[in-house]
Amino acid sequence: MHSIPGDGIERGVSGPEQMALLVEDDPSLARLTAVWLNALGYRVETCDDGRVAAGLASRMTTPIDLLLTDVMLPGMRGPVLAGLVRIMHPAMAVLYTSGYSPELVGEVFGPYADTALLLRKPFTFDQLSFSVRQAVAHRPTARRTRIADPVPENVPDPA
Repeated sequence: MHSIPGDGIERGVSGPEQMALLVEDDPSLARLTAVWLNALGYRVETCDDGRVAAGLASRMTTPIDLLLTDVMLPGMRGPVLAGLVRIMHPAMAVLYTSGYSPELVGEVFGPYADTALLLRKPFTFDQLSFSVRQAVAHRPTARRTRIADPVPENVPDPA
């Protein structure tokens, strides 16, 4: 698990059409984080429950570029949610947040603790901005388009 410090990164980390799914069960923190994500250039869908967020993600027609989720959520833990949403949105960046102890969070992630990007609560705008940049830089390179049907073997290569 990588805890990420913040250090005054400039605003506007995403492109103009980036979508973030924010899953946070603290209403005041969710509102503030959504405002900050908007300032970073994201359109934001917000949810306070892991199961509800998974359902919302399955109905979204716009690709999710960033999943920002609390580790400990009602309905479903953040890492389980991220795994489910990644099936539907394979190129999505994931950033976890938590105010719990590093030991407890490490237990939740299990063997994947070394690969998870974690932003410790409470955090500042600059810490969020830096962490989002890190998550986006480390997101999978999966294509954002539908996976095509396999090409039959008898079709010649167009090259």
